[in-house]
Amino acid sequence: MRATLSRTSSVDTDRAVNSKSNAWRAVIVGYAVATLGLVLLLTVNGVSGIPSVVSVATAILIAIGLLLPAAGMLQLRRAVGHDRSAARNGLALQATGLVGLLVGVLPLASSSSLSGLFVVSAILIVASAASALSGAILLRGHYADIGASDERRLNYLILATSLIFAGVGVILGSNVAASYFLSDVGNTVFSDAGAAIAASGC
Repeated sequence: MRATLSRTSSVDTDRAVNSKSNAWRAVIVGYAVATLGLVLLLTVNGVSGIPSVVSVATAILIAIGLLLPAAGMLQLRRAVGHDRSAARNGLALQATGLVGLLVGVLPLASSSSLSGLFVVSAILIVASAASALSGAILLRGHYADIGASDERRLNYLILATSLIFAGVGVILGSNVAASYFLSDVGNTVFSDAGAAIAASGC
């Protein structure tokens, strides 16, 4: 009987470890795809005559790059015990922030003026940044619950989250400034800088 229980416990533990490993893999791959999309954005931004398929491919890469880490965070959350509520809440906040960022940049990409849609986008991005950063900071105090070996990984997560949202904030600020005083060339330069900052966070 004890041997059976021991084997069952061992199998459950292995499943939990594999689930966490797969979840972290999705997070890493997602951020790599997002980096590729942002680098492509840097390449084509402000260049005339770019085929629409390139712009669509860039948007798809960035979308996948945000959705994959969010899915990984949620998968990791399922692998964490229900008694580890702080870790589970942190992962949920991280995932919510990434999905909110994706939804928030859609109006930003399609609106060139300070329309109501643009304002909603800005508010959503700020709220998503607060959610993602809160989740990362919460996870830092419970790194062992999510399979991290030490706090350094979570420090990197906090830094990465900060850079991603800071980069988007630069792009957002550049678009606002372009509506008042910033030239098209200046807007392109600042948007590229924002994309580079966000890419460095991935």
